[in-house]
Amino acid sequence: MGKEKRRYPKRFAAQIPIEFLDRNRTKGHTVNVSRSGVLVVTDPLKEENSFVRLRIDIPTEAAGITMNAKVTRHTKIEGVMACGIHFLKPDAKTLDLWIAYLNTLKNPNTVSIAVDEPFERRSVERKPLVRKQATFTIRFKSEKKMQNFFPRDITEEGIFIATEVKKDVGERVKMAFIHPDTQQRFEIEAVIVHHDPQNDKDGMGMKFIFSGPEEKRGLKRFIIKGDAAAN
Repeated sequence: MGKEKRRYPKRFAAQIPIEFLDRNRTKGHTVNVSRSGVLVVTDPLKEENSFVRLRIDIPTEAAGITMNAKVTRHTKIEGVMACGIHFLKPDAKTLDLWIAYLNTLKNPNTVSIAVDEPFERRSVERKPLVRKQATFTIRFKSEKKMQNFFPRDITEEGIFIATEVKKDVGERVKMAFIHPDTQQRFEIEAVIVHHDPQNDKDGMGMKFIFSGPEEKRGLKRFIIKGDAAAN
């Protein structure tokens, strides 16, 4: 009989902010994710075989999730060192939240959304947390999905993002779009206008806040050509 093939968990490319909950509060981001662990870019790297505790800021859970884990390996990806991290028996609720997030990555129609660090942590003086403007990063999987995402009239019509993260109506947020072909990043401010579901999906409706005609032209140029040079 032939040798049985070892099965590895399916991995998904995803860039999510993470923070190690140790004395240094080292931050980084994931490169790919699976049911049993993550590949993380952080500086400095955590030692191999060390045990860590980290918060993963998944976009489907406003407070993120916390995992106990072990650093299993160091590897280089696209010229950058990263560490492989294996989860250690997460509790049922945390595992359910993690799997629910992975299921959004399995859906080919899903737009990948990450919410960047919404709080600024103060020094050891333990001053109150200061609220910063949240950033929603949207990475499109194809040009067609990007074209379908934006309305025909980007000035008058709003956009809708499917997310469990809720911001107050009237609150301003920053939108960051990653072009699927050029990988350039375009940032623009938006305001939350409603929380009405769309196509049976919860989320938020937003309208862009343009600083002037040039920013409107810049967004159109980004959508058509992937050029964010003027942003």
